[in-house]
Amino acid sequence: MFSIFLSLIFGVLVGIICGLIPGIHPNLVNTLLLAFVMKTSINPLFLIVFIVSVSLTNVVVNFIPSVFVGVPEAGTELSILPAHKMLIRGAGPEAIRLFMLGCVGAVLFSSTLISASVFIIPKILPFLEKYVWVIIALISVFLMLKDRRISFFIFLLAGTVGILSSKLPISQNLVLFPLLSGMFGMSTLILSMEKQEKIPRQDKKIAVSKNTIYNSVIKGSFAGLFTSLLPGISASAAAMLVSTSSTESFLISVGSIQVINMFFSFLMLWLIGKGRSGSAVAIKQIADVGITEIKLIIIIAVLTTLISVIITFKLSKIFAKYVEKINYHILTIFIMTVLTALVIILTGPYGLLLFATCTCLGLLPPLLKIRRVHLMGALIIPTILYFLGI
Repeated sequence: MFSIFLSLIFGVLVGIICGLIPGIHPNLVNTLLLAFVMKTSINPLFLIVFIVSVSLTNVVVNFIPSVFVGVPEAGTELSILPAHKMLIRGAGPEAIRLFMLGCVGAVLFSSTLISASVFIIPKILPFLEKYVWVIIALISVFLMLKDRRISFFIFLLAGTVGILSSKLPISQNLVLFPLLSGMFGMSTLILSMEKQEKIPRQDKKIAVSKNTIYNSVIKGSFAGLFTSLLPGISASAAAMLVSTSSTESFLISVGSIQVINMFFSFLMLWLIGKGRSGSAVAIKQIADVGITEIKLIIIIAVLTTLISVIITFKLSKIFAKYVEKINYHILTIFIMTVLTALVIILTGPYGLLLFATCTCLGLLPPLLKIRRVHLMGALIIPTILYFLGI
């Protein structure tokens, strides 16, 4: 029991590092871990606990750089703009609080969702896998029809970039870093510099009704379940489908979707024997997941999420205290420099080329006054082609 506790704590610490430092993803940690495991005889349960705690901590903590730095992880890319707007309004910690409400709400609602899914998922999954490309395509078309016609062109352009990025000599564990950081991170920073924005004192409070919280958590949790079954649809894109027009509802939904998505990526190991995330695949390589393992995974996932929410909220207070004292123009230049350096170090010249291309592409939606969700074509179109066998 003590060894399991140590594995959890160590996993949380590593997850915090992964969440706060752009480019350091749990998949990278998993790759190093698997290489190490091949030479040792560590109890697989300890490794499972470590992987689960790293993954859930990263999911929760990476909201901090999304809000205060403007650097996205997969799933939070579309939340950068509304969260950044709240930061400029003096409500950065409130954006984090809304994310955390979604995370905690998802944990509380997960017991009901997991119980029902045990019976439903094995029955509907064959249908979904057969027609998944149709469902993803219809969702994409629905989002584009709600916007200007130029959004179709942006969607196809982003899809072309997504297809070409997979051909570059860049590790598949890292290729999303320059792609997402360019489209949603660097482009946001460039636009904010142009507006010469200043970060005010972070003390503004935002009231959210219980009804909004309940609806956002429930809708977000169901959306999180479906994003775990439908590859290519990110948490942010799903949140746009199920949330109301309010920023508060959107951010709560993103938090719920992210947590439930990760929960079910592990549950799928037991239900269908397939991993739906890099962390789940790593667990499958370590041990067979039966009823004993899945019970442990669920318990660790719940504990880790609750611990991470507390840590993240505390860290957001620290970030908020110092971010207002820093010259935002200088801070933005520093972040842009560090981000570019990380892209070069982690992905080399090809990653830098992809990063620059995606930055230019990321500037188009705001300039054309359309939503950035259409940039998700970079992930959706390659996914559709994969399921079509093309």
